[in-house]
Amino acid sequence: MTVGIEKALTNFYSDYYKLPFKDSADKLLIVLKTLWIDNFLSADITDGLRYDVTRESYQNIHIKFEYYFEQSSFFYPVKRIDTVYQLTEDVIHSPGFKFKGNDLSFFT
Repeated sequence: MTVGIEKALTNFYSDYYKLPFKDSADKLLIVLKTLWIDNFLSADITDGLRYDVTRESYQNIHIKFEYYFEQSSFFYPVKRIDTVYQLTEDVIHSPGFKFKGNDLSFFT
């Protein structure tokens, strides 16, 4: 059973890559090597969004993915992503972003 972030990531990537692998025996293996969340949101952000508080980033998500293509029981490296996603004022105030406490939609 998958829970929390694992479930959200599994569902997101399964839906995202569903069509390319629909009629194929080949598979894509995505390995999450690093997941580190820092700058946890403080009460001044979740309780009323105080605009007088200015920070570079409210939350940073450090992540490393490795992608492997599986064909005939062999795994071939495809891509590596090592990056930091940031929850900033620009993200919070962007059109379509509806910030909620404990919401990970910006992450996926």
